[in-house]
Amino acid sequence: MNMTYNDFNQLSNSDLYEFRFYYGDIKVGILAEEHPSGKIYFVSPYKINELNQPGKEPSDVGEPVSIDCIIQWKIAARNQPYKQPSSFPLTNPPVTRKLIILGAGASYDCGITAKEQRPPLANELFHDRYIGPGSFYQGAYQSCADLAHTSDIEAYFQHKWDRITAHYDLNALSKVINVQFYLHDLFIDISKKCLNPKVSNYKSLVNLVDDYVVRTGEHVAIVNFNYDLLLEDALNKCIKYNFDTTDDYVDYQNRKVLLFKPHGSCNFIRKLHPSIMEILPPHFEMRSVSTLAEFLYKQNRDLDYLLSKINGEIELLGRDEIIRNTDTPDLVTYFPQLLIPYKAKDSFVMPQKHEVWMDHLLSGIDEIVVIGWKGTEAKFQDLLRRRLQHKRISITTVTGTDDTVRKEFGQSIPNAVYQESATTFSAYIQQLIGKSKSIFSS
Repeated sequence: MNMTYNDFNQLSNSDLYEFRFYYGDIKVGILAEEHPSGKIYFVSPYKINELNQPGKEPSDVGEPVSIDCIIQWKIAARNQPYKQPSSFPLTNPPVTRKLIILGAGASYDCGITAKEQRPPLANELFHDRYIGPGSFYQGAYQSCADLAHTSDIEAYFQHKWDRITAHYDLNALSKVINVQFYLHDLFIDISKKCLNPKVSNYKSLVNLVDDYVVRTGEHVAIVNFNYDLLLEDALNKCIKYNFDTTDDYVDYQNRKVLLFKPHGSCNFIRKLHPSIMEILPPHFEMRSVSTLAEFLYKQNRDLDYLLSKINGEIELLGRDEIIRNTDTPDLVTYFPQLLIPYKAKDSFVMPQKHEVWMDHLLSGIDEIVVIGWKGTEAKFQDLLRRRLQHKRISITTVTGTDDTVRKEFGQSIPNAVYQESATTFSAYIQQLIGKSKSIFSS
């Protein structure tokens, strides 16, 4: 049931409410109407006293909301205890002074010479070689008509998300959810096809990092914004790192190279409660995750519904391919955990422990190597700003002729000192190995 203006008028003025939005958000606070515009704003509990000050309007302290996007609401007691996030303390935290940041350009130039076999850049995700009329993911496929007319896929999905949050639009939301399943399937397939190549810039990168940690005894942090598993494969093949659980990514007591994936990964999933089977028509069986995606899309199920079925924290898929036919529904009833490409909307889709430890370890960084990353991820840039804004950081950017990342660092790390470097991942690796140079300057 969507909230109406009449429902809004019946809300108590003396109570806090928990509001559930169809696009997955849950907010606790109050709604306030501004006159004479008639616009309605959500005000958090911490801003209510400020709202009551003379001259303050809802727009000064709240955020605009469309009440028809609210599908459930209930009174929340003012003294309701809020669950504090887990702290995940680091016992004997590692010395971590060096950071590598990887973006889509790194996987695109991973060393595979045949262009049609390379992992795609953002604007290639919906090309004909990846998706067609027979696709399992029709919500993603039906977006291709629009995507054919834009070169900025991130701006396109940002526009869609802005519309979803401004207006009740189940059709648009169901397509976005379907795209998330499609990208999960796509990058599982890409990762499997690109396993263990003879020539790999990722393998060479891992060997260079391993040389550094063996020589110094320090840890190195890698922040990878890619969904694929090419780096995990290189870490496995070159220094025998297995990735059986999410803890393996950040096991600083047994490993020197720590891997963080803020935008999720094609092997990050959250299991769904068995009651999700209710979306299937009679006599249908849940044979594949694509079956789940298909009926979520056909039935215009919203994100609030899907999140209400979550049955656990982020875990690893545990296999290198998508199951297409199974008699065990538990293997395929999960929600992929990755952030589809947006222009401005940014969030972390990673285990909470990873996020807490990444935040902590960044404070010790004194040198950064950036490969194929534009630096436009607002939440991560804010984290860098909070941790490194007043430090003098040495930064090497391997980003071709695109200087976007340096412009972004101008806000988050204004005291950065930039090092000269090759413009491509392949040229950078060749430069380091050909001249027997260390990946880090000190």
